[in-house]
Amino acid sequence: MITATLLLSTILAQSTGVTKIRTIDFIKVVALAGAPKSSKFAVSQENFAIRIMDANGGKTLATLNGHPQQAKALCFNPSGTFLVSGDETARIWVWDAKTGKKLREFPRNTQTHTRGIQSLSFSIDGKTLYSTAGDDVVIAWDFASGKISKKVGGAGLIFASATPAIGGLFVGTQTKGLTRYNVRSLASLASLGGHAGLGINDLATNAPGTLVVTGGRDNKVLLWGSKSGKVITSLGSHSDWVQRVAASAGGTFFASSSNDRFVQVYRGAGKGMAGKLMNQSAVGSPLAFTGDSKYLITANDFESLQINSVK
Repeated sequence: MITATLLLSTILAQSTGVTKIRTIDFIKVVALAGAPKSSKFAVSQENFAIRIMDANGGKTLATLNGHPQQAKALCFNPSGTFLVSGDETARIWVWDAKTGKKLREFPRNTQTHTRGIQSLSFSIDGKTLYSTAGDDVVIAWDFASGKISKKVGGAGLIFASATPAIGGLFVGTQTKGLTRYNVRSLASLASLGGHAGLGINDLATNAPGTLVVTGGRDNKVLLWGSKSGKVITSLGSHSDWVQRVAASAGGTFFASSSNDRFVQVYRGAGKGMAGKLMNQSAVGSPLAFTGDSKYLITANDFESLQINSVK
């Protein structure tokens, strides 16, 4: 007998451009990042290990070990040669994305982050790495030297995540919505707001840095023009807080996850919903599009790795 849940799952799979193609039960997901120009991605696991994998086949290409606690932030540099990870002990490590060899570690002292790393992102030219942490601080690092270029505290804004784009460094805050800073000096440029003043949990940008997508505590997903700093459209909404968002490299697709156990995928330029995945993580699935925009990586309601095709 077909259950209502199975029937709904079948209907969704048949009627959307997002389809589950593989689940790997033994990989429990903490964080995800897509490589910039291929079907590769990185996954941080509950057991502290990190894998670099290929979504086309689900094969593990390299396993990265050594973090003493879970790495909750991952990002590739724009060329895809390096993977950077940040863990709950405020360690930020750099890895060779091909071999999985640890190359170096950023300084960790009273002048850097004092709490766990929440997000990592690169400038478009790959020269600057931005980090946010639970200490309500954003740091701009000179990636080549590993030295701090600039540092700014939120002073109670509660920084959630930060990403550079055309027009500045966009920072999502849990008290005043979207804010914008100078990418070099980290001087405050504007408080852009949004999400009915209820705060932002996550944000992401497309590769050219022309679009910013935000997920808020008003349950909505907003798309912004990075140059204008204005909302272009509301992509959609969930029945609970939006916890994670992601953008495909070219801005063809955007995705959001929520405590409502759904992942929603939207077509760019406000062209509507591409599809919906059910039975996803109850704490808001981590999300990552691969650089070729063919796959969306998520975590199901058992926190297991799920590879989905997008078209």
